[in-house]
Amino acid sequence: AEGVETTGQLELLRSFGCNQVQGYLISRPLPMEQLLTYLRLEASQADASQSG
Repeated sequence: AEGVETTGQLELLRSFGCNQVQGYLISRPLPMEQLLTYLRLEASQADASQSG
């Protein structure tokens, strides 16, 4: 889903089975270097949650 700005919207979408969202609730637009840092952090957190 695109344009998710509130936790209420996120909860509603999750109740519909939507597991991929984007919008200001997740992150404001970022410069490229900050985006890469953000994505690396998200990937490392996903790896950690899957391994333990």
